[in-house]
Amino acid sequence: MIGTPQYDQVMADLYDPFISRASDPTELVSRCAPYVRGRKTLEIGIGTGRVALPLAEVAASYTGIDNSEPMLEHLLAKRLPESLSARLADVRLSLPFYSGEFEVAVSAMGSLSYVDSLEEYADCLRHVREVLAPRGTLIAENYSLSTYRALFEAGPSRFPMPDGQGWCEFRASWDGDLMETEARVHHPDGTESLFREVVLVLGEGRFEWLARQAGFEPVQAMYAAHGTPFDWFVLERGES
Repeated sequence: MIGTPQYDQVMADLYDPFISRASDPTELVSRCAPYVRGRKTLEIGIGTGRVALPLAEVAASYTGIDNSEPMLEHLLAKRLPESLSARLADVRLSLPFYSGEFEVAVSAMGSLSYVDSLEEYADCLRHVREVLAPRGTLIAENYSLSTYRALFEAGPSRFPMPDGQGWCEFRASWDGDLMETEARVHHPDGTESLFREVVLVLGEGRFEWLARQAGFEPVQAMYAAHGTPFDWFVLERGES
């Protein structure tokens, strides 16, 4: 069972050729690799596999979930390592795994943030905790409040797409803790594509507080600097 996904067919088709190229995952993969190496790993929001494909090469096993069938279709069309598997599931609901099945969980590029409230976010964290072994590790990236507030205050912005493939107009709006972003891609042939997201964005200290409510202990926090898009956290699941 899954809830309504934000990434429909149009957004999934845009993701690899346009959206993913705006953010290089190399540094993220390097940060995650020491935690994932040799361990049974779960990724929440595997998408088209841009983080999963390299990490699966070092993990003992790597399982990804996503609530978007079109995103999974793009992933499964690729050549996958034997250690990697993927399935349709929604972290907003109880996960289809047994208690303590994984040693590490990865939530890259804000994939836990596609919720409507703090309460729903806490539920997501509890669902992840349930399938992690005691003292298991959760690596989570959250959208940076300081970065996206600055973009919002600057107003609509335009920037070229990679390899000269047109240009993008970006804007953000807020409703409490919820941020809606809109990226309108203008292709060289004169057509347009719209990429829209709604995510929960938490300021400094609030994610750690929420994680403790869900049974995690924060181990490391690295807040975004110089306009980078995500804050980085390492959490440990309690033994009880």
